[in-house]
Amino acid sequence: MSVTRRLGGFLVGTISWGAVWLLLDGQLTVGGIAFALTIGALSVWLTRTWSEAWAVASRVPAVIRLAGVFVRELMVSNLQQMRIVLTPRLRVAPHWMEYETELETEAGRVVLAVLISLTPGTVVSELEGTRLLVHVLDAREPAIVEHRIRARLERAVARLEPAHDPRVRQFQGGEDR
Repeated sequence: MSVTRRLGGFLVGTISWGAVWLLLDGQLTVGGIAFALTIGALSVWLTRTWSEAWAVASRVPAVIRLAGVFVRELMVSNLQQMRIVLTPRLRVAPHWMEYETELETEAGRVVLAVLISLTPGTVVSELEGTRLLVHVLDAREPAIVEHRIRARLERAVARLEPAHDPRVRQFQGGEDR
């Protein structure tokens, strides 16, 4: 790998992690920017390889997209739960469903299980291989619940998996470009 490419990866990683720090810190001062860039450079250095830092930094947009999808799902689920609570005569249909995920990595499946459990009205009680056992508070139409999980949450989590980024595959022992 050329020095220019390594330096570029180091700079992109430093700026990306520094930007994440600034977003979390919320203080846009000269000292804050300098500290954020220091934290970013330290983060990249700690990964020990700049190509790994580049692969991680390139996933930041997918993480932001996942956060947006999750916040949207959180708001929709909260409104649905509020409707159930405020309408006592509304019939709910609690349901246990087996959900078969197409995610390739264990980490991806765990993230999906956590996101489903954090969404009001659903909880994952078991994760075994690619199968999740999910309890849904109101599943009058289980196929719609499954479609929402697959089309929104699982799809957003899948963008973080190595299969979606050749740089990550390369770092994990795939072909060298």
